Amino acid sequence: MLLGRLHAPRKDRQVVWYNVYVIKTGILLHVYHLDTTGWEELVWGRPEQNELGTAAKFAECLLDIPVGHEVSSIIYCGPSEKDGLTEAAFAKKYLLHRIDDLAAFPRLKRKIDRLSSVEYETFVGRLHDLVVGPLIKNTTEELNAAATYFADKQVDVVIQIAAATHAPRCLREQISARYHGLVDKNQQWFVAASDVNYEGVDPDDVVIAEPMHRHDNPLYGFRPAWAEVTKKYPRLSLENKKQVLRQLDKIMNDALDSQPVSTEVRN
Repeated sequence: MLLGRLHAPRKDRQVVWYNVYVIKTGILLHVYHLDTTGWEELVWGRPEQNELGTAAKFAECLLDIPVGHEVSSIIYCGPSEKDGLTEAAFAKKYLLHRIDDLAAFPRLKRKIDRLSSVEYETFVGRLHDLVVGPLIKNTTEELNAAATYFADKQVDVVIQIAAATHAPRCLREQISARYHGLVDKNQQWFVAASDVNYEGVDPDDVVIAEPMHRHDNPLYGFRPAWAEVTKKYPRLSLENKKQVLRQLDKIMNDALDSQPVSTEVRN
């Protein structure tokens, strides 16, 4: 909490003190395996197209936070290493090495050019303050660890940054963590998707297996529902996954070939 003061315009003005609430913002920067195809573009982005990767998106989020507000940011470690550094440490070093290059993104350059010297120093300091967290196994564990971390930091708002085609999965895990009581209900959580997808795919390739909820859907009430079937997939062994995918692909193709018209229902 900060104190500010207002002055009346008269010579005998009375000083009036008022409270200014300082927002505490937490930022979870998703980490990516260092052997991910197109890792650099996924993390950095495409400046010539003004498309931000996750690290550049992190910078954009920091640029939008006023100087007087508090920021706690963290990036967790996955299993890969490079140059003797963990995933998170390598990603942080990569970002800090390219601070001057952030202005190559037109949308970031406009924001950076508007900063005063004090604001720019704060911005750079916040980039350096990115905490390298401990090892996590997957996105679910990352989200759960972050929920505990930001609860301890007593932040008001959390921004979860992920690549465009991974953001839907992050949102799902975030909602699940809140449902199971891991996320502080006094906090607002958001997902900020980057502009870059996993190589070779785009957002239209992301499939959402949402439980049926609209009564006007002809399949409402039919069992087993698509969400119920696909929910079992992660529990299959590797060989069973391959077998199921081959069989399902054949079933889908045969069904598409046999039907006269599309019966697709979008809700």
